[in-house]
Amino acid sequence: MSPRPLDRADLGFSKDEDRRIKAAQWIVRQDDFARNIINRFWARCFGQGIVEPVDDIRSTNPAKNEPLMRSLCEDLSATTFA
Repeated sequence: MSPRPLDRADLGFSKDEDRRIKAAQWIVRQDDFARNIINRFWARCFGQGIVEPVDDIRSTNPAKNEPLMRSLCEDLSATTFA
């Protein structure tokens, strides 16, 4: 049985490929990852997250300013790190 993330999409590992890199790439592609990172940085800089409590990122706990959160997430997703 090949390893799969929780959403059950096969990552398609090859024998000579580093599985940690492929898993990390999968993690950062998730929408909740960007929301979580943005919210934590915002809380660190401004003393309060866009979503409170900071650890409660879920669809039933909306951001106080959803357009701001969406814009920051889009900007983070568009950023490439070399």
